[in-house]
Amino acid sequence: MSGKGTPITEEYVNMLIEVFGASLLAGIILPFAVAMASSPYADVPVRVAGVLLLVVVGFLFYLAVRAWRKYEEQKDRGE
Repeated sequence: MSGKGTPITEEYVNMLIEVFGASLLAGIILPFAVAMASSPYADVPVRVAGVLLLVVVGFLFYLAVRAWRKYEEQKDRGE
Protein backbone atom coordinates (compact mmCIF):
# COMPACT_ATOMS: atom_id res chain seq x y z
CA MET A 1 0.00 0.00 0.00
CA SER A 2 1.49 3.30 -1.03
CA GLY A 3 -1.13 5.40 0.74
CA LYS A 4 -2.42 6.94 -2.49
CA GLY A 5 -5.94 6.87 -3.81
CA THR A 6 -9.33 7.38 -2.28
CA PRO A 7 -9.61 6.50 1.38
CA ILE A 8 -12.44 4.13 2.21
CA THR A 9 -14.74 6.27 4.32
CA GLU A 10 -18.39 6.00 5.24
CA GLU A 11 -19.22 8.82 2.83
CA TYR A 12 -17.41 7.03 0.00
CA VAL A 13 -19.30 3.79 0.65
CA ASN A 14 -22.63 5.64 0.83
CA MET A 15 -21.86 7.42 -2.43
CA LEU A 16 -21.03 4.11 -4.13
CA ILE A 17 -24.29 2.60 -2.89
CA GLU A 18 -26.27 5.59 -4.20
CA VAL A 19 -24.59 5.56 -7.60
CA PHE A 20 -24.81 1.78 -7.97
CA GLY A 21 -28.45 1.67 -6.87
CA ALA A 22 -29.58 4.46 -9.16
CA SER A 23 -27.64 3.06 -12.12
CA LEU A 24 -28.92 -0.46 -11.50
CA LEU A 25 -32.53 0.68 -11.36
CA ALA A 26 -32.07 2.77 -14.48
CA GLY A 27 -30.38 -0.10 -16.31
CA ILE A 28 -33.19 -2.49 -15.45
CA ILE A 29 -35.95 -0.07 -16.48
CA LEU A 30 -34.28 1.28 -19.66
CA PRO A 31 -34.93 -1.66 -22.05
CA PHE A 32 -38.59 -1.85 -21.08
CA ALA A 33 -39.03 1.89 -21.47
CA VAL A 34 -37.43 1.90 -24.93
CA ALA A 35 -39.54 -1.07 -26.04
CA MET A 36 -42.73 0.54 -24.74
CA ALA A 37 -42.00 3.91 -26.33
CA SER A 38 -40.87 2.64 -29.73
CA SER A 39 -43.04 -0.44 -30.35
CA PRO A 40 -45.10 -0.15 -33.54
CA TYR A 41 -47.85 -2.23 -31.91
CA ALA A 42 -48.17 -0.15 -28.75
CA ASP A 43 -51.23 1.94 -28.04
CA VAL A 44 -50.98 5.57 -26.99
CA PRO A 45 -51.18 4.89 -23.21
CA VAL A 46 -48.36 2.35 -23.49
CA ARG A 47 -46.21 4.81 -25.42
CA VAL A 48 -46.90 7.53 -22.85
CA ALA A 49 -45.94 5.11 -20.07
CA GLY A 50 -42.74 4.27 -21.95
CA VAL A 51 -41.83 7.93 -22.30
CA LEU A 52 -42.53 8.50 -18.61
CA LEU A 53 -40.26 5.56 -17.76
CA LEU A 54 -37.54 7.09 -19.94
CA VAL A 55 -37.91 10.30 -17.94
CA VAL A 56 -37.54 8.29 -14.71
CA VAL A 57 -34.43 6.58 -16.09
CA GLY A 58 -32.92 9.92 -17.03
CA PHE A 59 -33.63 11.26 -13.57
CA LEU A 60 -32.01 8.21 -11.93
CA PHE A 61 -28.88 8.64 -14.05
CA TYR A 62 -28.88 12.34 -13.18
CA LEU A 63 -29.00 11.50 -9.46
CA ALA A 64 -26.14 9.03 -9.86
CA VAL A 65 -23.96 11.57 -11.67
CA ARG A 66 -24.86 14.29 -9.18
CA ALA A 67 -23.91 12.09 -6.21
CA TRP A 68 -20.62 11.18 -7.87
CA ARG A 69 -19.74 14.80 -8.67
CA LYS A 70 -20.64 15.91 -5.15
CA TYR A 71 -18.30 13.33 -3.71
CA GLU A 72 -15.50 14.29 -6.12
CA GLU A 73 -15.88 17.96 -5.15
CA GLN A 74 -15.70 17.09 -1.45
CA LYS A 75 -12.66 14.91 -2.08
CA ASP A 76 -10.91 17.73 -3.96
CA ARG A 77 -11.61 20.18 -1.13
CA GLY A 78 -10.28 17.70 1.39
CA GLU A 79 -13.44 17.39 3.48
